[in-house]
Amino acid sequence: MSDSFTSVFAKLLSSSAYRSSFDQDPSRFIRQFDLSHDDAQSLLALDSRQLAHQARSLLKKRFFELKHYIPRSLEGHQKKLMGWFFEHGESFWPEGPKRHLIDAQKFLGELEIKKWSQVNRFEFLWVNFVLDCKKIKIGFCSDIYIQKDKWRGCYMMWKRSDGVAYFRVLPFVKNSH
Repeated sequence: MSDSFTSVFAKLLSSSAYRSSFDQDPSRFIRQFDLSHDDAQSLLALDSRQLAHQARSLLKKRFFELKHYIPRSLEGHQKKLMGWFFEHGESFWPEGPKRHLIDAQKFLGELEIKKWSQVNRFEFLWVNFVLDCKKIKIGFCSDIYIQKDKWRGCYMMWKRSDGVAYFRVLPFVKNSH
C-alpha cells in the first residue's frame, strides 16, 4: 500500500523531527515514502515556515481543548504550561474519538512528573475514570470545586451501560485557601 499525501502531511504536522528532515532536504525526505508523482510534487510545493506555523497552531488548538477537561489544572502560568504542552505534544499525538481526553490524561501525568502544584486531583481522577474500564468508583478527594469554592468530600463516579460517565459529590468541609 502506498503512502498518501494526507498521511505524509499529517506526519509533517505532528513531528518536529519530520519537519526538520523536510527542511534540510525536501526531495530526500519525500523519497522515503511511496508517493505518486503528483503527491510528491504537492509536498515539494509546501512552504516550511507555513508548515511550522500550522503545526504550532494545531498544538495550540490541542492545548485549548484540554481546558474543557482539566481547567483547574491549567490555571496559572500559561506560557510555561503551553511550553510544556508543546514538548508533550511533539512526542505524543493521540488518535480516535477520545483523543482529547487521552491528551488530558497524558499531560496531567507530565504535570505530576514536573511537580506542577496546580494539578487538580479530582480532574485527574475523573479523566482517568472516563478512560478506564471500571463501571463505578467511590472515594474521597480534597480538591473538589463547587463553583469557585474548594471542598473536601466524597465522590461517586459511574458509567451507564452505553459508557456515558457521570459523577456526584458530597462535600464535607470547605477548604480554606
